[in-house]
Amino acid sequence: FPRTHAALPAGFRLDGVFRRLSGSGNRAQGGDRSVSAVSTFEFTHDGSVRHSVVVGSTAAAGSTSVAAAGATPLRTGRYRVDGLMLMIDWRDGSQEQHVLVTDPADPQSAIWIDGAGYVRRKR
Repeated sequence: FPRTHAALPAGFRLDGVFRRLSGSGNRAQGGDRSVSAVSTFEFTHDGSVRHSVVVGSTAAAGSTSVAAAGATPLRTGRYRVDGLMLMIDWRDGSQEQHVLVTDPADPQSAIWIDGAGYVRRKR
């Protein structure tokens, strides 16, 4: 960003779907294994949040190949931003605090939650 922000503005809200793809493995170099995960946060201007994670993996040895996939249950809750902290109260009663970095002049392009980058996607 062209400037440093000590805090996001009071009452700051996110609105949109933000997605992060991460993974590891050696498939890109012609190898035989990979693991990937897609984490999605959906924020609404009224303070609602939804979060899901989908994971998949592949491996091969000789003439045998294996693929697996799974997903976490969809979590729903309420969020608020306090300074640079993203506070989430999940519907199950649990709470989380994360460091949130974004450009308050353009929060729709990308956000960073605890240092992990998320890009905005269409709903």
